[in-house]
Amino acid sequence: MNERTKLLEEVARIVRERGDAYGRPGDHFARTVGAINALFAHKISQPFTAADWSMFMVIDKIAREQHSPKRDNACDMAGYAACLGEIRAEEKRGDNIKWVLAELNRRKVDEKA
Repeated sequence: MNERTKLLEEVARIVRERGDAYGRPGDHFARTVGAINALFAHKISQPFTAADWSMFMVIDKIAREQHSPKRDNACDMAGYAACLGEIRAEEKRGDNIKWVLAELNRRKVDEKA
């Protein structure tokens, strides 16, 4: 088995464990960006979404990798990319009510601008 496959299998295990511990990433990330949007509403032109948070976390892991290269950083990047894929699939199906609410809030902000 090559290193890529080993890493992705490890990521799959970690993602399952985190899902059991923390629930769906879309829900968790929606709570996170909800707090950020409330705290920084005066500084941002549009509210952040759960998908945005997935991308922020990939960027954070890239920054960590630049400072201190570790296998864990690559695992985390792949895991957050998988979370983004799940969130986008939920958006496409329209089955993530928190995403819908975030979009409605985003539109309200756009209308006020």
